[in-house]
Amino acid sequence: MVSSLAEIRPLTSLRFFAASLVFWQHFSMLPGLEWMLSYTRSFGRIGVCAFFVLSGFILAYSYGGQNWRGDFGKNARSFYSSRFARIYPLHWLIFLFALPLGLNSNTARVSVFDFPWLLTLTDRLWPGIPFMFQPVKAAWTLSCEVLFYLLAPFCFVVLSQRKNPLVVAVTMLASYTAVIVFLVLAFGQLNWSAYQRMPEFLLGIAGYQLSQRINLAPFARGLLIGGVVLLICAGTVDTVFKFPYHLFYDFAYAPGALLVILGFATVTGGPKEFFSRPSLVLLGNASFALYLLHDPVLRYSKVALNRMDVVLSLPWNLFFAIFIFGCTLAVAVLCYTFYENPARLRIRSFLLRRPVPVKPTPASRPLEFQ
Repeated sequence: MVSSLAEIRPLTSLRFFAASLVFWQHFSMLPGLEWMLSYTRSFGRIGVCAFFVLSGFILAYSYGGQNWRGDFGKNARSFYSSRFARIYPLHWLIFLFALPLGLNSNTARVSVFDFPWLLTLTDRLWPGIPFMFQPVKAAWTLSCEVLFYLLAPFCFVVLSQRKNPLVVAVTMLASYTAVIVFLVLAFGQLNWSAYQRMPEFLLGIAGYQLSQRINLAPFARGLLIGGVVLLICAGTVDTVFKFPYHLFYDFAYAPGALLVILGFATVTGGPKEFFSRPSLVLLGNASFALYLLHDPVLRYSKVALNRMDVVLSLPWNLFFAIFIFGCTLAVAVLCYTFYENPARLRIRSFLLRRPVPVKPTPASRPLEFQ
């Protein structure tokens, strides 16, 4: 069974690999690297889907066991405070960093009138309002996460103190999916993008409930292999047939992502030791910064290369890609260490009126995992 007391370190490391996949797909925006999109088209979808499913799994793991029916107000306040401290400080910093790009973009110009929704990450929550452009283009996924966070406590209330929460979670997943499919097909002109990704989050919650009902450790390596195979198959079909965006084809990646997550969560022996290495866990903790930073870094690089009239050619374009990736990763680690994590701890402690923890005890969940 998955423990409810400690960080699942391999899952933290998994976040680094998911963010890296998104990064490498977007290298195709640089002059001379456009050809990479033919080989990495599915990378971004795999990474984003893994983040959404993992979000449901981790939040159910960290918060699902609380007494939501007995003390909803206190638990909801703690949950929302933690979520606010988790995403907004870093989002606002990278927002400012990328704002010149957004204000001067020819294809996705940011409007100052949209700032209230962009800064609060609610830009995708209004079906009747057209798409708004974030300065950090990858931040559209954060608006989806905000929807997940808003609805998560109510999901936990439904699951709380049930005899078979797995059946309830699967029913909730199936019911919501049926409703959102109907709405998209009936009112396709509206912006349902965030609501269309909610099934992936609910799948993560159902996956966590499955891990509590069945001991998956003996099957962990098989789950990992099977999940990778399913992701490769979905990515291959996507590359060949080019699934359109903003429909339901992203669901094709969800089963494979769930199997990989279940495998990482329950694996033992050598693989667990490898993915629990402090260096990989640190990179996993810095994955949020890496994910947000990579977009403006690549776009600023594109502007610089275009102004110098430079088109990268083999093998220098690959060396440049590795160099950019390494530098961005180093900055992400520094950002996590000296800004993101300290700001998160202080804001969360302020909102909950608790002292800032110096070092988490072995029996407590690290704040960065919540």
